[in-house]
Amino acid sequence: MNTYFKRGFLTIVVAFVMFGALLAYDTKVYAANTTKTATESSGASVDQLMLASELVLNQNFGNDYTISREGDLITMNVWADGIAAGAAGVAAGVVEKKDWTDMTDNMAKFSATAYKLFEAHDVNVNVNVLNDLNKKNTLVSYLNGVKIYDVVEE
Repeated sequence: MNTYFKRGFLTIVVAFVMFGALLAYDTKVYAANTTKTATESSGASVDQLMLASELVLNQNFGNDYTISREGDLITMNVWADGIAAGAAGVAAGVVEKKDWTDMTDNMAKFSATAYKLFEAHDVNVNVNVLNDLNKKNTLVSYLNGVKIYDVVEE
């Protein structure tokens, strides 16, 4: 599996956490004589969060990403040279599954962090790792931080 790709996902998780700390935070407000809380956003707009997301994606993947919004769904696609071969190698048993699992675990953290940033705006986040040889094919997909598809687990 491509070392850059594995390192890239760890870096993107760290970068997203840093952007999240800067752009979106929760404030709990406690009312007297009640246990109810209200959560308020820092005011970062969806457009600002998308711009921050694009900066992180560009820094980590160069031109190997897309980000788009359609209604209440943000879709982030990433790919890297060799990722399809890595998936095929894992499926064939010639590449350690641990490498794939490490990458997908980092991807899960990234996806969950991205969703947490957008959640206050009632926006869903779909994060996909695409086949670098045919970007119409998805290798791993997450929706709001939950893995919904993994080609290696088929």
